[in-house]
This record gives sequence, C-alpha cells and structure tokens, in this order.
Amino acid sequence: MSRILNQLHSEWPRVRMFVGVGLRWWWAELSWLVAPLFRRFWHHAENVFLIANTDGKLSAPVSVQEDRLKQSENILSLPVNWQKRCAGRQTFISLDAEQVMRLPITLPRTALPSMKKAIKYKLITESPLPLDQLCFDVRIMPQNHARGKQHDVVTDVAICRRSTVEALNKMLEAAGVSASVIGFSSDAKLPLDFTFLTSRGAREVHASLRINRFLAISAFLICLSVFPATYFSARWLTAQTHSEIHAARESQDDLMPLYEQRAIIQSAHHELANYIAAPRLSNVLNDLANYLPRTTWLHVVRYENGTLKIVGYAPAPTVAARSLERSSLVTEVKLDTVIGTAEGQGSAPVQFELSALVQLRASP
Repeated sequence: MSRILNQLHSEWPRVRMFVGVGLRWWWAELSWLVAPLFRRFWHHAENVFLIANTDGKLSAPVSVQEDRLKQSENILSLPVNWQKRCAGRQTFISLDAEQVMRLPITLPRTALPSMKKAIKYKLITESPLPLDQLCFDVRIMPQNHARGKQHDVVTDVAICRRSTVEALNKMLEAAGVSASVIGFSSDAKLPLDFTFLTSRGAREVHASLRINRFLAISAFLICLSVFPATYFSARWLTAQTHSEIHAARESQDDLMPLYEQRAIIQSAHHELANYIAAPRLSNVLNDLANYLPRTTWLHVVRYENGTLKIVGYAPAPTVAARSLERSSLVTEVKLDTVIGTAEGQGSAPVQFELSALVQLRASP
C-alpha cells in the first residue's frame, strides 16, 4: 500500500499537468457549447435590471450608466430602445426609494411559520394605507441571527402602493416584457431585497429553471453512478461465476470416485473378456482348419456379435459348408452367396460368402 501511495505521489505533478492541459483545451474548444447550456439552466448574463423613477419612467442603474465596461455579470446595460432589449429576457424592476416605505415590525418567534399572515395582521394598525391598496414584502433582520434563542424576531417590512406596481406592470406588458419581477433594492443592484409582484412569465421561467436544474443534476448523478454501478455489477457477476464454478467443481469431485470405479470395472471386464474369449476363438479357427477341405481358400474371416462370416474361394462351396457343420462350435451354417458356377472338385474355385453362429465355450 505504501508503495502505491509513493508512486501516486511521484506521479501527481505529471497527472496535474495533463489534467490542467485538458481542462484548458476543453474550455477553449468547448466553451461555445457549454455557455448556452449554462445560460439555459442558470440564465447567466440574460437578466435585465432597471430602476423605476418616481414619474414612472425606467432607467438603468447609475453605476451602469457611468461605467459600461464594469458591469455585473447578471446585469445588462440599458440601451435607448429598452423594450427590444427586455423582450424575451427576465427583467427585474426596482422601485425608487421614495416609493417604498419600510417598517420594522417585531413578531414572536412562534409566528415565523406564518409570517406573511402575521405581518398582514400587523399592517392593519401600523400601515398608513388600507391593505387592499398596498403591496408588501418582508424579510428577517440580519441581527436576529446573533440574538440566539430570544422569543421575539425583528422583521423589515417594505410597503408600496398597489397602483404604482400595477401601472408599472401594465407598461411592461405593453412593451412585450412577459417575465418581470417588480421589487425594491436598496443598493440598486441584484438581487432584489423585496419582491412586490412576480409576473406569470417570471414564475414559469423560475419553474422551468428548477426543472432544468433538476434534470441536469439528475443526468450528472446518473453519469456518475454508471461507473460504480458497472464496477459493482461486474464484481457481483465475477463472484457469482466463481461460486458457480466452485459448486460445479465440488459436485464433479464427488462424482470422480464413481467414474474411476466404473472405469476400473470396465477395464477389468474387458481384460477378463479378452482372457476368456481368446482361447475360444482360437478353437473356432482350429475347427475351420480341421473341417474345411484343403482346396478352400479363406479370404476374410470376421466375428461380429456371435456371428462368424467367411469370404473365400472353393471349387465346391456347398461341400465346404457341409464340412463346417461337423464342428461343435458353430451352428446354423448358411451359404449366403456364390459368385460363379461350381462344377466339381476339379473345377476352378469360385467365390462364396458363408455365415454361422458361434457357440463359444471355454476349452477344458
């Protein structure tokens, strides 16, 4: 193990160099492909941020107007024809500070799960406008995180006129801006501190972003899980195969003694049969030599399953067959075929085929 770690430590600079070169090449060659994917899933560099003046006109933030070369990554500069620039993009509108009223409201910590309802109840007495004429949003003050387990929570509530928000939303819809978020930012930059109105298009964009991010993360996790799953599946299949091979070998090891005993028995049986049959067949051959006429010439003598077949030549095949019937070791002597015509003892020999049953018995 230590040798492997030492080898990895010695090879680490080279591996780091190759990985760095690969990442730089990947960024240089594939940034055109990766950038649209990031814009689709995270909408980087596609948001437009505008500020609504007290007279209802929209303008770019002062920092963007003064220095267009040092813009935030998520903020686009405002051109003269801002309607075309905002079309098809998510637009964030921040109301002017004079249009927003901020109230610190203290709530019990137990009211945090239903904070919106509690704030609405508080605004009935503390707001200068009726509830149906205002829009509000709330956030928890940062100093509450340092107070520990106190029972009260101080919230920061921003209030604006509903008519102002609705008029601004109608102007954006008339200009073709479908995805808009109207709120307030004290620093005149994204993200908004308070949100008063989110259009339907913006909600759809947020929902699609969540779905796209979920799909991207799921695909990434699936790709990461493919390699471990494949590795462990291969390991499991290997272990399963080894266990099956081991079981088969054990079963074969149990059967091997039986096969060996059967082979020994068959070998002994063949040896015994050869030992007993040899003298019996020799007796049959002796009878053939004794009883067949001397003018008979044997060409083929074959013994198969207790049957003796003879192919030979003789001047009188019938005489040869009758002579062989006198042997006590053969029975049912038959002259199967005769090729040619036999005229007698002095004639030319003709070919014949003869068969007989052999009764083998041990010689005394």
